[in-house]
Amino acid sequence: MKIRKLLLLIILAFAIGGSTYAQQGTTSVTYTDGDIPTDKYFYSYYGTPFSTCPASLTVTIPVDAFILNTEVSYDMMSDENSGVYRQRSHFRCVSPDGINEPAITKGTTNNYSPGTESYSRTVDIANGVNYIPKFVFLSP
Repeated sequence: MKIRKLLLLIILAFAIGGSTYAQQGTTSVTYTDGDIPTDKYFYSYYGTPFSTCPASLTVTIPVDAFILNTEVSYDMMSDENSGVYRQRSHFRCVSPDGINEPAITKGTTNNYSPGTESYSRTVDIANGVNYIPKFVFLSP
């Protein structure tokens, strides 16, 4: 299996002149280092999931901004020997104040055929982070 087209969309808020008013903005980053390999032994979540092939993304955010929301989207393609139901993925924000996604995301449970599945979700793993966040994507 491998991951293609990994994209993070970050929703930001900017403090204006130190006041209680804020302005929203967005920034995004796309993983461009090719396909992300997967780790076939990454099946469960025990608080600190580990993968032998994580992919990292660092997002530059403007000064005085903090993250309100993070949306992720990606395609995962299983090889000819593995069904879509075996796909697993997990995000972390490894910057200070960032957290792990609370659960592993799984592929469609009744799809035993090889193929590609598209994933898109909101992850609250970097909310409140106000400096350059680093995200790690783990997949089996």
